[in-house]
Amino acid sequence: MARYTDAQKNEAVRLYVEGQTLADVADKCGCSAGSVRRWLRAAGHTPRPRVRVSRYTDWDKRSAVDRYVAGEPSSRIAADLGCCAVMVRGWCRAAGVTLRSRGPRHSQRSRGVKMYRDGATAAEVGREVGVTQQTVLRWCRAAGVPIRNRPRYSAEVRAEAAARYAAGETPAEIAADLGCSSDTVRRWQRAVGVPPQKRVSTAADRARAVEMVRQGATQREAGEATGWSQAAVAAWCAAAGIRRKRRAKTPTATPATPPKPKAPRRALPPFALAAALQDLERGRSVDSVAASLGVSVEQVREIIDGARQ
Repeated sequence: MARYTDAQKNEAVRLYVEGQTLADVADKCGCSAGSVRRWLRAAGHTPRPRVRVSRYTDWDKRSAVDRYVAGEPSSRIAADLGCCAVMVRGWCRAAGVTLRSRGPRHSQRSRGVKMYRDGATAAEVGREVGVTQQTVLRWCRAAGVPIRNRPRYSAEVRAEAAARYAAGETPAEIAADLGCSSDTVRRWQRAVGVPPQKRVSTAADRARAVEMVRQGATQREAGEATGWSQAAVAAWCAAAGIRRKRRAKTPTATPATPPKPKAPRRALPPFALAAALQDLERGRSVDSVAASLGVSVEQVREIIDGARQ
């Protein structure tokens, strides 16, 4: 770590007292702003307070307050100005404006509870009022409204779904008609005891898929056209003696590695050069001195060559 003499410290204090900033003094002295601040306190000087410069003008703040008073939400105003909603509410609070509650209004909650009591589902109420399904259920529990269970399918509907599955329909087709999931249809089928139906490919499907692959289509494209998986088409092609054709990869040019940017060349003050030479004489490495000064290793070597001359 570089050691600075009293003359160097006094020079840094003088520059700061003359009106320069901590960053400017640290850049000229080749040290950190914390070191300059520590030297100032040791010399009996109090560092000037930092001044925060806002990029929002008074006109922006007044406009945001006026929009909030007109009824716009703080989140929308913040999105237009590129700031956060907390900052907009802080401007309104500083202007003496009473902040609105960010939660749902009482009329909104009463409307949601009434819709649910009249028979609408929690999801429908949430989409209409603009809240989540869990929020609607929480409102209803607080209002003493009993929560309805999810719609259950009768035994006749389950039996009909199992019969349709046994007749050859897919679970996806049955689920689309009943408004449930495919897993639900499979669960009904297992509960009734209907064995899983294994799809049997027809000769027409196999011939069509193989002919498409022979004409240049991929196995995936042939499977999507015939309604079968890529693995099934691959098995049919292997049985027909057709090997899979791999698409030729287009050669891509490897981007050249950009050269490593060199460290910026800085003009060092005389006392920084003297401190660097002292550190090198004590056995400190060139890389370490260059890192502490914020310069390149080549510049430190040039300093050494200049001192030798």
